Amino acid sequence: MLQEKRIDTTNRWLLWGITLLLVTLWLVDFIVRQLPSPLPTRWTRGVVDQLYLSCSMEALWRRPWTIVTYTLLHNSGLHLLLNLLLLWLFGEMQLRHSGWRQFVWSYLGGAVVGGIAFVLCTSLLRAGGVILLGLPLVGASASVIALVGYMVGAAPRAEMPLPLIGSLRVWQVGLFVFLLLLLAYGGYNVGGLIAHLAGVLWGCGLGLYHRRRQRSARQQEKLQDAQTARYQQLLDKVQQSGYQSLSDEEREQLIEHNNQWLDQSGHN
Repeated sequence: MLQEKRIDTTNRWLLWGITLLLVTLWLVDFIVRQLPSPLPTRWTRGVVDQLYLSCSMEALWRRPWTIVTYTLLHNSGLHLLLNLLLLWLFGEMQLRHSGWRQFVWSYLGGAVVGGIAFVLCTSLLRAGGVILLGLPLVGASASVIALVGYMVGAAPRAEMPLPLIGSLRVWQVGLFVFLLLLLAYGGYNVGGLIAHLAGVLWGCGLGLYHRRRQRSARQQEKLQDAQTARYQQLLDKVQQSGYQSLSDEEREQLIEHNNQWLDQSGHN
């Protein structure tokens, strides 16, 4: 069972590191904004403006690092709390399922793909005459929603134990999160919705790719086990009745397996 696999200390510290970073930056931002002028203005112009992702392609060329750093900022405590909830719920599950490398690919890839989709789509919509609010992109939502997409693609039928609800399938929880996303962003923040959708697609694509690789590896392992069992049968037959007792087909199988073993030994 997926839930029975243990998560090691290093992987858990990856989640804690992201959590502490996001919470610390939000607290600093919140505290500075409560201070008397001109400190909040200086903070915004000196730090925040260098981190958020603008919907302008020109601004992205000037500040290319914002394609990732926008994930460090959040609009509100509720925004941060929801992202942390998804980070721990799906991030811990992904670390158990696929390890830290796939987690990093999903998390950072979701940020980059979501940011690029945000800038490109909003630029195209504005060029086509669509009136948008022009809000910058902030928050780790594209990254954490990529973790949701990954688990939906990699293990859709795995069970997730949830407090007060019980166990649900991963795809059921993922569908609920996706519908909640449409309700939250579909009405006014088209750019944010685009970034989230791009993150979901990125994560889901990675998850499907990993799932197919796992399935191919299992099939290859089963084939090797069958070949090994057949080879052992032929060896037992030779030991009991001699090499002459083998048919031509059995001799070919024995020689082929010996050649494969010699090739593998030579490569090693």
